[in-house]
Amino acid sequence: DGMQSLWSYSPLHKRFIADILNTTLSPTNSTAVSTALSRVLRRRYFLIQKAKLSTTIAILIGTTSNSYSFRRLLSRTRNRIQSTGRTVYTFAVGKLASSS
Repeated sequence: DGMQSLWSYSPLHKRFIADILNTTLSPTNSTAVSTALSRVLRRRYFLIQKAKLSTTIAILIGTTSNSYSFRRLLSRTRNRIQSTGRTVYTFAVGKLASSS
């Protein structure tokens, strides 16, 4: 089934989700499914183009890991972004504590 190849990660549910299957549309209605898929793809294309035009990129890290491989990956990502002439900010967020 080719429509299940468009995936996204949901941090809320902590799993990958097939975007087209999250719609309330019936899979038997191919026109409606095609319209929904087209809308999702257009949105992704817009966001990618917007990111390409940005001069500043922020990396949000939501982990408590401080392993060598993780730091190396972060360093490589930062260097790759800086090589394009962009400004890079890194925000590291550890485990959030409850306010109650």
